[in-house]
Amino acid sequence: MQGFYKGLSAPLAAQAVYKAIIFGTNSTAQQLLLARTKKRPRPPSSNLSPPCLSYPEIFLCGALSGGVNALVVTPVELVRNRLVVSQGAYSGPRDCVGQAWRQGGFRGLWIGLLPTLCRDGPGVGAWFLAFAAGKDGLLAWKKSAKGLRGGGRESGEEKLGVGGLLLAGSGAGVAFWTVALPFDTVKSVMQVAGVGREGRREGMGQVIERLVREGGLRRLFRGWQGAFGRAVPGSAATLATFDVVKDWL
Repeated sequence: MQGFYKGLSAPLAAQAVYKAIIFGTNSTAQQLLLARTKKRPRPPSSNLSPPCLSYPEIFLCGALSGGVNALVVTPVELVRNRLVVSQGAYSGPRDCVGQAWRQGGFRGLWIGLLPTLCRDGPGVGAWFLAFAAGKDGLLAWKKSAKGLRGGGRESGEEKLGVGGLLLAGSGAGVAFWTVALPFDTVKSVMQVAGVGREGRREGMGQVIERLVREGGLRRLFRGWQGAFGRAVPGSAATLATFDVVKDWL
């Protein structure tokens, strides 16, 4: 079983940083928005998303957090992707960083930033939006079911259990990759172009045009099985854990 978790420490540390940036920026943006405006209340689902933020506002706060995360994650993914396809072109991560720097300077480490921003901005916005909407929908169903069975609804704020949070988190993972996968494909193609040789670098628009010409729109969604297969359990665990821990704290 240890073979399935080989190399766990590096992605574990990286994900801790990424999620800290995303959740921290999102919470800060929500609190600043709440401090500046007074919004009409909507039914609360849990204290992950402030109950008086509208769905568009939840999306915008999430998109901001995804954009901030993209600035950090782009060079990390560039090195990772190049090492995966290098076939011996690099001796290790340090050599990969050095060659990227020599070829393009500071900007060479942020190749693919634009599609990463397009992926993580709307993608993370959709992630938080789908989670909030999923929780609200499940909570409304829960209250309705109690009212039908018990002849009346219980007073006070309802909370979803872990099962409900996991279900809402699963839907959020699907929402993220539905929005993000085409841009993730473009980003990866841009980052590995010319690995091990000098080649002409294409812009985001040129890559999209070429990929669509080669395989239609389906080409942008290649590998969706793996993306969604990972997203459902991963997103469910991440969002449910954060929600439960934040409520407990």
